Parts: sequence; C-alpha cells; structure tokens
Amino acid sequence: MSKSIFTYIFLVINLTANAYWQQEVNYKINVELFDSTHTLSAFEKVTYINNSPDTLLEMYFHLWPNAYQSSTPLEKQLTEDGNTTLYFGDDKFKGKLDSTLFRVNGKKVILQKHKLGKEVAWFNLPKPLFPGDSIVITTPFRVKIPYGEVSRLGHLENSYQVTQWYPKPAVYDKNGWNIMPYLSIGEFYSEYGQFEVSITLPSKYKLAASGNLIKETLYKNKKTETYSINKVHDFAWFADTSWIEESSWVILPYSGKKVKTYMKYRPENSSVYRNSVQFVDSAIYYYSLWVGDYPYDICGAVDGGLTAGAGMEYPTITVLGGSENRAFLEEVTVHEVGHNWFYGILGSNERKHPWMDEGINSYYERRYYEEVKSKMDFYDFIPTLKLLKYKAIKQTEYHHYLYDYVNTRNIDQTPNLPANEYSSLNYGCVIYSKVAVCFNYLEKYLGKNKFDKIMQEYFEKWKFKHPSPRDLKDIFESRTDKNLDWFFEDLLKTSYPIDYKINYAGYTADNKNFSIHVTNTGDVASPLVVSAIKKGTVVKTAWYDGFYNTKELAFPLGDYDEIIIDYYHDIPEMNRKNNRFALFNPFGRLEPIEATRLYNFNKLDKTQVHFLPILGYNLHDDLQLGALATNLSIQEHKFRYLLMPQFSFGTNKLVGSGQFTYSIYPSEYFKKVNINFIYKKQGLNLGVVPGQIEKLEAGLNFMINNKNQRSRLKSNFEARLTRTGVSFDRRQSLAKNYITFDFKTKNNRSINPYNAKIQLQAFEQNWKFTSEFNYGLTINNRKQKIDIRGFAGCFLQNINAYTERFNLTANNGTLIASSDLENFTFSTPDYLFDNTTYGRFITNGTNLGRQQIYLQDGGFKSGINTINSSVWIGSINLVVPLPVKLISFYADLGTTDKIWSDFNADIIKTPIIYDYGFQLNIIRNYFEIYFPVGYSEAINNDYEIAGLGDDPTTEKTEFNYLRRIKFMFNMNKLYEILQ
Repeated sequence: MSKSIFTYIFLVINLTANAYWQQEVNYKINVELFDSTHTLSAFEKVTYINNSPDTLLEMYFHLWPNAYQSSTPLEKQLTEDGNTTLYFGDDKFKGKLDSTLFRVNGKKVILQKHKLGKEVAWFNLPKPLFPGDSIVITTPFRVKIPYGEVSRLGHLENSYQVTQWYPKPAVYDKNGWNIMPYLSIGEFYSEYGQFEVSITLPSKYKLAASGNLIKETLYKNKKTETYSINKVHDFAWFADTSWIEESSWVILPYSGKKVKTYMKYRPENSSVYRNSVQFVDSAIYYYSLWVGDYPYDICGAVDGGLTAGAGMEYPTITVLGGSENRAFLEEVTVHEVGHNWFYGILGSNERKHPWMDEGINSYYERRYYEEVKSKMDFYDFIPTLKLLKYKAIKQTEYHHYLYDYVNTRNIDQTPNLPANEYSSLNYGCVIYSKVAVCFNYLEKYLGKNKFDKIMQEYFEKWKFKHPSPRDLKDIFESRTDKNLDWFFEDLLKTSYPIDYKINYAGYTADNKNFSIHVTNTGDVASPLVVSAIKKGTVVKTAWYDGFYNTKELAFPLGDYDEIIIDYYHDIPEMNRKNNRFALFNPFGRLEPIEATRLYNFNKLDKTQVHFLPILGYNLHDDLQLGALATNLSIQEHKFRYLLMPQFSFGTNKLVGSGQFTYSIYPSEYFKKVNINFIYKKQGLNLGVVPGQIEKLEAGLNFMINNKNQRSRLKSNFEARLTRTGVSFDRRQSLAKNYITFDFKTKNNRSINPYNAKIQLQAFEQNWKFTSEFNYGLTINNRKQKIDIRGFAGCFLQNINAYTERFNLTANNGTLIASSDLENFTFSTPDYLFDNTTYGRFITNGTNLGRQQIYLQDGGFKSGINTINSSVWIGSINLVVPLPVKLISFYADLGTTDKIWSDFNADIIKTPIIYDYGFQLNIIRNYFEIYFPVGYSEAINNDYEIAGLGDDPTTEKTEFNYLRRIKFMFNMNKLYEILQ
C-alpha cells in the first residue's frame, strides 16, 4: 500500500511539474510626451503574478530604448547590415531609458550589472516570490526618443512611433529567464497581461494606440487619452499632427461580432492611402475565417513613416512605412494585420523561432493572393515591368521566386535558427518565403479543409499562450494518419533540396495500365503530386507519398499528352526542368527555345535565351555592333552563359567574348565549385593587315563556404589554364600558355572593409609570385574611407620573362613590328587580356589610348611603363577622400630591385619612387580619372622617353599636361556575374 501511495504522489508531482504554465504581467503606465525635447516622462506600475512551479529570487526587466547607443547588439547588427548610423554616434539618432528607481512592494531595490549593460535592469527580490504569489513593481522612467531612421522607436519631426518603450519584464518559462537584446532582425517574446496606459501630449497631436480608448481629458494645450486592453503582451502608440482617418466595421465570420477598424494617414500620401481601410477589413475577416475569430474590439493601421521595414505589427495596431503604390500598401497591411494572430494571439518566441510568426503569417498572406486577390500579378506591384510586354506571373509566385534565389545558389540557411543568426537576405528568403511555400505545400497535401481544422485547433488551444514548434507538430500529427517528418524535420530543420525527376511515362503494352517512373534526385522524401495534361488542360491529378531512389508510380488510365510533376507549383522543387515528360514525342523532354528581350519570367516549358543589343568602340575595332545573349535568371541554372558577339567595322571581323560556367554544389566545405570556360577576341588594326588578340581560358573556381552567413567574409581558390595569342592575317602569330593559381579573400563589411589576393603563376620555365592587400579605413558616417593598398611581387624563377615583368604603372602595352608586320613582338602588363581596353598596344605617346591604366602591380597613376622589374617590386598606394564630392587625393610609393641597386650604388638619392595628385571618381573603382600634381624624377624621365617631356623646342615634345592625365575603366565585374 505504501509503495502505491508513493507512486501516485510521484506521478501527481511529475504531471504538475510538466503541465503548461505561464506568468502574468499587468501594467498601469502614465506617460507624457514632450515634443520640444523628444522625450517621455513616465511612471509604471507592474503587477507580476508567479504562475510557475518555481520560487523566484530575482527579476529581469528589458530597457530596450538603451539599445539605441553605440557598442550595443543593435548597433553591431545594424553595422553588419550596412547601417552605420549608431556606429558613428550622432546624438540625434541615439535613444535611452533612464531615471528609473525600481521598488518592489514599496521597497527600493539595487540594480546589478548585466552583460547587456543598460538594456537590462536586474535586481534581487527583497523576498522570495513563491508559486501563486504576486508582487507590485514600480518605477519612474524617462525615454529619449531617437530620430526615426534607426529602428522601430523614433520620431520624424511631428510624427512619433513609440514602441518597445517601457521597462518590460523578461519572460520566465520552463527554460528559465529569456533575456535578450533589442535587435532589428529578430523580434520579441513577452508575457501576456492587461495594460492600462494614460498618454498625455500636446493637443495638436492625433493619437493611435493598442486597445480601446476608455477615457479622454482635455486641458488648455494638452490632452490625456487612456487606453485599456487585456490578454496582450505589448503596447505601442503613435502620434501625428496631420493624420486623415478612415474608419469601418468588420463582422467576424463565426461569432458575428463587430470589430471597429481604422486607417490613419498623412495628407501627402492620400493618393495611395485613400479608401485603404478596406485592406484592414479584408485581413481581419479572412484571417478570422481561416484561423479563428479576432478576439479584440478594434484593429487599425497608421502611416508612420516607418524606416525599419515596410511595416511593423503591435497588438491591435500596425505602423506602415512608405508604399510605392496601392498594391504594396495592401500587401503590407494584410501581412502586418495578420500578425495579430501570429505574434499577437499566438505568442511564440519570435527571437528563437522566427518561422512560427513570420513564416506562417507569410503563408496566409500568400493564400490571400490565391483565394481573395487571385488576379493580381507582378505588374500590379511593379508597373514598370509592363514595358517588357510579357505575360506577368501571379503574385502567389512571389515567395517562390525569393526562395528559389537562395536555394538554387546553395546559400539558403535552415529555417530553424534563431533570428539573429540569419543574413538579411535569408531572413527574407527563408523565414518569410521558404516557410510560406512549405506551409502551402502542406496545405495542398493534406487538403484545405483538414489543414484549416488543424490550424483552428492550434489557435484555440494556444491563443494567449507561448506555443513551441513541438506544440504545433503535436497537433498536426494527432489529427492526421500521416508521417509528417518530411515537413517538420526536413523542410523546417534543414536546407535539403526537393527534386523529383520523371524518367519515363507511358502505357503498358496492352494499354490497360499507365505508369510513371520517377527518381528522387534530391535529399527529402516528401510527397509529390503528378498531373496529366491533354491539349494544355489538366485532366487528372494524383498525390503520392515520398520515397528515395527510383519508383514506378501507378497512374489512372486515360488519354494524355504530357505528364508533369507539380503542375500548380505547390512544391518547393529545386529543378523544375526535369518535371515534365511529353508522350508521343520523339524528342522527349527537349524544350523549344524562346528568345526574349532583356528578361522574361521563368517558363518551365521553354529554354529561354535573353537578348540585349549592345555596341562598343575602341581604336582598333572602331564601332562594334552586336548582341548580349544569356540564360541568367532569378533561379540560378547549373549551366550559365554570357555571350557578347560583335561585328567590328574597323577590322571587318567577328569579335567579342563568351563565358560558360557549370556549377557543382557541394554540401560542406565549398558553397559552390564553378567550372569556367572563357573566350575573348579583340581586333587589331595597325594599318597594314587586320589582326586579332585571342584568349582561351579554362578554370576551376572553388567558393569556400563560410558557415556564418551574417559575415561578409568570402574566400575562393581558383586555378586557370590560359592561352593567349596575338596574330595578323597571313603573318606571324605569337601565343603563350599560363597556369595561374589564385587565393582571394574579401570582407565587404561596412566598417573597414578589406580584401587580399595571393597568386602563383607558371609560364614556360618561369614562376611568378604576387600578393596584394587592400584595406579601407572608414572615417565617417557617409562610409567614406581612406583606401590603403599594398603590393609585393617577385620571380621565384625567371628564365625568359618579358611581357610578364612587374610594372610600376600598368598601361595598354606596346607592340614593335616591322613595317609589313612580318615580324613583331609585344609587351603588356595585361598579358592575360583580362581587361577591356580603349587602345591596346598604342605606341603613340600622345594618343588617348596611351592614357588608360589598370590598378595592378605597382598601382601608380603616373608614368608610362618603362619602370619595370623582372626580379621584385613593392608599392603602397593611398587614396584619401576630400570634402568635395567625387574628388580624392592619391599618393603612390614604390620601389624595385633596379631602383634599390641604383640607390646602393649612389646613382640616385632615394630608393623610393612616388607620385601624387587628385582623382575624379566618376564611378569609384570602375571609372576614375587621375590628375597628377607631382612625381619622382624617374617618372618624369619616363615621360621624356614617351615623348611627353618638358622640352619646348618642338611641338611634338612640348609639355602638355592633358596628356599626362590617366584614366581607369574597369569592366571586369561583368565577367564575375556568372560566378
């Protein structure tokens, strides 16, 4: 008997400990806005009820306005994403919460130091807080509201966005205290309770806030409005002097309850916002229909000039940013109002599981465009696309395109990470878009009715609570007889791709059965749907459970023309080109080629080639007319190409370039491995017979995987085999082969970016080594930086290097030939012919083509190229921005083995050569013009040799400053687009 009693007591205790519980926090806040100083003065009373089975000895409050300072997690995240406003510390962008004096049940407490600094108020309780007991915590506080270009809290002149503004207890749950910094990417997790907030502000302001207005008091120049709401975990309010208000009502689909709705907007935005309260109405009605009735009495949205995204949700109220047109405004309004369900009523931990609010909410936003606004397409959102005059795709495809962008490039992160670990790109493309697409997939697989019943049960069971992913999965699995691990364990916890391929489809010999042979070439055994097509119309559809390897699927017998996997585009398939099989077609899956102007949306039944007319000009080819042809698209193809054939009117030859890339996507060490083939041809016209420069290159480019996708650090290793040649018709030709190994790394961080390159090159019996390092010292909040470049190179073995010599100044090179071009030799710093030139091999020192340079080797911006070395070279280059826009000061310092030897032999006074001047940055790093001011005597001698000296005795050699001006034109980025 005693053993049975003990077992019973143990089970009761264990079940009690494991039962769901959550804390309750009730607020009463009095706050006043002082718009002259953009500050709030407030007093807060918090009643904290301990519903946990634990005795609490301490308390943690978030003071999130203190995140708006330098050296906080918010500042670091913003800086990583390119916003340096807080990093440089302009006071108007800073916010803070101070002047607190915490008391517990009237007794003053002492704040402890926390690793998050002033973002957290941490104190020991005067007495233990036992399960079921409550305490009252009070404090005054003052908030400085930052200028509204940082994040969610802010003011824009006479408009205020007052969010995450008051001392708020951290959530205490079964995992303990959830203490977190304020972040822009990564939202919140707070306790439910009741709010009564009285807001005093100048009478000229119109107010909108969470909850119901229960009292209004008017003074001489001020007013106080009191709002109340229960069962919410946050409170936000907004004020503006000029709002126009629209109001409406919505009758809920199940209870028949009336909910008041409103939209408040600034007069200057009337053309977009007029009659937009209907968007709030639609969201309230359809989310209630699909998920469950809206539980509050009011819901609205305000035009707040939000700069931290297109919109932001709070209980019963949404703030909207600038919208380009009504289509965008409707989308953002529906999405943000929808967050009242997924964030507001279902209060998951947004920081830890962001897909549970943003992802599921995006699914319902997508569903809105599938069922309610099914005729809307991309043209409604981006009207300029109509200029392409192609058939637009439906808005339901929006999330597919975003997810495909990262998925096909092998840069997508898994959906189950904490919000702060995502890159900005993946936060949108994975958390919003992939999860939306996946939930649509689950809905189509289960059927809409069953899916809706499960989600409605989830809503009813967990509203006003903190559900976890496990809680959602439990409900789905308990209401279906299907194994959903493919969804909850694979799609939501990995980045494994889905890819089914049709090998064959057809009738049996006796025409009594129809079968489809399908291979799973992906990594997820998820369900697939197959449709049969007759004369362009779906006549039969069947779902099958997932499988690995190859399987023969029995399909209903019928008269079909084509079999297609996922005809309606419900599965997040990685490669849709293998999803089709045409019956009675000798060419099988061969797709017709479709030529498009500039770009067209991806068509699964066509092989698309995008064309664009192009023209060019250089001193040899004269005018060049041609076309650019490519298959580049939002979804990255494994095989990509960029062709630019052109006809040269100077040489009457076909010139141009072509690049072909095939990508392999490893799973671990490398993000991507590119196999590259490049061909370039440029004409040569020296007045005798036409010639050409040709380059043929094959290479492997290994893109190294960086597991921290918030980092801007990227590295790659590349091996290239290059053959270059110069020839003239019916004359001599010169060609050479090179093997080049490059390791490159770059970090395009917002503050102090850098990049480095190490190269080892072999040709004939020569070995050449070079290293380069570039560092940008950021000096102000305009992201201006002092650019510092260091270069060093040497020949490890030099037998017969000539054109490959190091050069202090890299120009277009020279070609020396007999008068009939029967014999010639050439030298150019760009001996791999990587760069685009205006006049390759121009030997006339007064020609404009002679003034083009490349920033390689010594990186000097003065001189010609007679200062070179076949042993070693070193240089430092500086570029300093000036207050005048587009103008910088440059200075170059360098030396070579020859210069150093002359110095040691007392032939010259200094071993350093220099130049300095000003540069015009038309497009920084792409098109720059250099105006020299001073340089070493050796550079002046270089000019003398080129016929640009200071001798005024003849017109040919007289000093001409314009001829010493250099320019750089860099088009190499065009060839990196395929990488």
